[in-house]
Amino acid sequence: MSAKNESIFDKIVAKQEEITNLAYENRKMGDFLAKLGLTVDDITDIVIHSEEQVNLDIIKKIKNKANILERRIVKNTIFQQHNKIKV
Repeated sequence: MSAKNESIFDKIVAKQEEITNLAYENRKMGDFLAKLGLTVDDITDIVIHSEEQVNLDIIKKIKNKANILERRIVKNTIFQQHNKIKV
């Protein structure tokens, strides 16, 4: 195989690897979002069909809910540890 053909072949292989990696990442992100209760249609509506400001508002709400959940988890953990010490 000539050097030019090897170069083209290397580019094709690199592009195939990139596409494979993107597909894997998309699948993993979709699985994660599904665990949060979002369907494929929900994700498409939010990401593809909504305006940027709507997306930013949704992200802000999700972050706020995550912070609330995190504080509850920390509070419950501290409470459980405190009660174990008393016993």
